[in-house]
Amino acid sequence: VATYMTSLRRRKVRVGETATSARAITEETLLELYKFNNIPEIAKVKQYSAGSLKAIKEPHEWGGARARRLLTLAYVLAFLCLLRFD
Repeated sequence: VATYMTSLRRRKVRVGETATSARAITEETLLELYKFNNIPEIAKVKQYSAGSLKAIKEPHEWGGARARRLLTLAYVLAFLCLLRFD
């Protein structure tokens, strides 16, 4: 698996694709994420009912408000920790 991942990375670089590690999360990206997650109809925590996850048709409803808030917190904390080491 490690050999495959290394060769995949080399092929992507040859083609000109930006390496995943080079696509840094910026302050602007985090601000956009924050604004999106605070749109009232998206930020509303909905009552869970069995089978309700299968009925989701909109891509912006992918994890529910709580999951998106937790991920935003993780991104911001990781961003702040990386700033300390730069």
